[in-house]
Amino acid sequence: MRRPPPRCADCSPRTAARTGSSSSRTTAPTTPAEQARAAGAEVLVTRGNTAKKAGALNQALAAVLPQLDDDDVVLLQDADSVLDQGFISAAVRNLEADPRLGAVGGTFRGSDDRTFVGHLQRNEYARYARDVRRLEGRVLVVTGTAAVLRVRTLRAVSRARLDGRIPPGDGHGGVYDTTVLTEDNELTFALKHLGYTVLSPRECTLTTEVMTTWRDLWRQRLRWKRGALENCAQYGLTRVTWRYWDGSCSRRSASW
Repeated sequence: MRRPPPRCADCSPRTAARTGSSSSRTTAPTTPAEQARAAGAEVLVTRGNTAKKAGALNQALAAVLPQLDDDDVVLLQDADSVLDQGFISAAVRNLEADPRLGAVGGTFRGSDDRTFVGHLQRNEYARYARDVRRLEGRVLVVTGTAAVLRVRTLRAVSRARLDGRIPPGDGHGGVYDTTVLTEDNELTFALKHLGYTVLSPRECTLTTEVMTTWRDLWRQRLRWKRGALENCAQYGLTRVTWRYWDGSCSRRSASW
């Protein structure tokens, strides 16, 4: 008999939400957490987090994972990204078809902000998506815009951090490494060193915000490049990382 559809938990840098009952709140919501509650979601607001996005995700996962089964799946999504229809169902189909598939990500379009710097990013993302399609979804990085993973896989990463098979991260078994700039790139490294593969299928698409000024774009790309180099140095030259070293650790490169 076919098992029931997996439950999904959606985690953003500030909140962790799952489908819940409608809110009875009558006043207009003002914060992201209040807006999520008003939309019928269960919300977890992080406390004392000093590790930015990775720390918030670890707090959310620590609260959610004990309530889930190994075969459930978790959607981890940036708050500035919007999934296209069918993203989650396509991701789950791919996970069910391949037990060694560690994470399913997506290809993204840049939001339309009517700026020239935004136009350049939209062109860049379109070329990236085209390259990924040509490679049948094979990617070097499952980006943080949106990714779907099995609970079993997240727990395996946590155990591997504690027993020393991969870098320890926050030292407490947190899935995300709070010591690095690019936690999504590091998680991809962790998954691949544990023998998993990653994929961004054609059906998994989304829209994400673009940087609207040259200063913001420079800061973003400097963080990406520094973080990728940091991750390469962290893991050293291995059967996994040699491809990244060869490509100068380009964080969004789709080439093999």
